[in-house]
Amino acid sequence: MDEVLILDDKEHSKVGKISGVVGGGGTGGSLGGVTGAGGSILHPHQQSIERSENVRLLVSFVYFISCGTVCAYSVAFANDRMRLTDAPLRDLVFEVTSPQYWALSAAEVILIVQGALTLVMASMHKNALKIFRRFFFNFGTVYLLRAVCLFCTTLSFPGGDMECEHSSSYAQHIDNFLKIFFSAGISLLSNSKGYCGNYFFSGHTITITLEYLVIQDYTPKACYVLRKLSTVASFSAAVFLIISRGHYTIDVLAAYYVTTRLWWNYHAIALNQSLRNNNPRQFAPSKELWYPMIVYLEENSGHSPEINELCSSKLPMCSFFSHR
Repeated sequence: MDEVLILDDKEHSKVGKISGVVGGGGTGGSLGGVTGAGGSILHPHQQSIERSENVRLLVSFVYFISCGTVCAYSVAFANDRMRLTDAPLRDLVFEVTSPQYWALSAAEVILIVQGALTLVMASMHKNALKIFRRFFFNFGTVYLLRAVCLFCTTLSFPGGDMECEHSSSYAQHIDNFLKIFFSAGISLLSNSKGYCGNYFFSGHTITITLEYLVIQDYTPKACYVLRKLSTVASFSAAVFLIISRGHYTIDVLAAYYVTTRLWWNYHAIALNQSLRNNNPRQFAPSKELWYPMIVYLEENSGHSPEINELCSSKLPMCSFFSHR
């Protein structure tokens, strides 16, 4: 007996397999769709949705790269404006702790390891394209806000072990910009500690917070240990950034606040179709500049949050991090 699963147009495609013969006595008949991987049949309309989802992912990625480029240039710009003669700002944590210069490298190790784990977990998710699309948009938007702050205000040197090398020529300025862009501002990857002035707000904290949010929101409750480890690691990295004198406390707090507010506002819109279709004036996020882009990116999303199915007994990594 023929069996076809037809899905709601607003959700990701999951098309059932056809078991049996369609019409006549032939084998392997078709219903006018396109056969996908594993023998599944894609409805023509569902094919259109899949193509539009890929386009939206590309748009979010281009947006992410563009915002990252602007932010990298703003870091190079702030570095050249930095004056080492200015006294550090008063910071309560600085007053009760001594500089721990090793802590910056420790924070970056946490950032890199947690980032690799986040990438693996997101790639294994049944809605990986949605996760990457949302990650790219949120990352790009927060980095664009950071770029504006760095262009406008340069805080004084907090007293870390950075070398703060100013550009002596335009060519060196461009070279610094390229190094910052391709290393994502991570000193361990650029093998350089020559960039200062990019304090408010912390780019390291933005990245760590987004990694944390992806793990918390897109891994199932079975991965209890993984969630707790991510919480401890993220908090530790934030503390390390401050005690290393890589950032002021206000840099880290502001980065966490801005990143989490944008992420939660985005998902409030993404997971509530009525908020996207009706555009209620009393709904505060609808007044934000990026609201139209969120509506575009999440046009095909449904009402309910995506349930992660990556953790199972067949996956040793998730079994290792599961709570028993």
